[in-house]
Amino acid sequence: MLRALRGVRRLRGLRVPAWRGAARHGEVWVVRSGVGPRRAAAAAAAVDLSACALVASTGCAGGLAPPLRPGDLVLASAVHADDARHDTDQAARARLLAMATARGMTIHEGPIRCSAVLLASRADKRRAAAAGAVAVEMEAGPIAAAAAAAGRPFVSIRAIIDAAEDDVTLLARVGDPVSGQLRPAALAAHVLRHPGSVSELWRLRQAQQAAGNALRRFFACWFHESMA
Repeated sequence: MLRALRGVRRLRGLRVPAWRGAARHGEVWVVRSGVGPRRAAAAAAAVDLSACALVASTGCAGGLAPPLRPGDLVLASAVHADDARHDTDQAARARLLAMATARGMTIHEGPIRCSAVLLASRADKRRAAAAGAVAVEMEAGPIAAAAAAAGRPFVSIRAIIDAAEDDVTLLARVGDPVSGQLRPAALAAHVLRHPGSVSELWRLRQAQQAAGNALRRFFACWFHESMA
């Protein structure tokens, strides 16, 4: 996302990593929360959301609906957390959906589930999908709640890493709980113990790259092109 902004500067004095930069439509603040609702809540509390024209949560997600594949985008119509349902801003969502569709991006619209734990197994995913969610992630709920408390509109854009039928319990073992990226030491140790898992890890890495590329393209369009 930062590469899509001009004149990026690190924001000092905050409890979380944050930057500011210029886009076509004005100034953008990027705040990195890390993985999970606790970190997301802390990141949202670290900045004055009442000064924002729009609050957006973004990152990766797991697919719950069969059509979603790695690299697909999901624009949340609502965020379902354990304690509440948060609707996203309809006008902003319509503009973003039109922008992405016009540029040939594979984007889906539907409710997403914000889970306090990683849903990695097929059984866990099926249970979440039964409630109507099309994707699952771990940060949008607290950010949506903070935006609502500040009286600001909210949207959530996610890129899919794993499809509904994919079991990604391996990610919980070798992934970094803060960044979500693969941990080299944990990865090497796992491969030494389970040499046959190399192909699975390679597919996971490719899926992460596809998701990252999709988000970079989306934000490059959003930050630099007219949405009129």
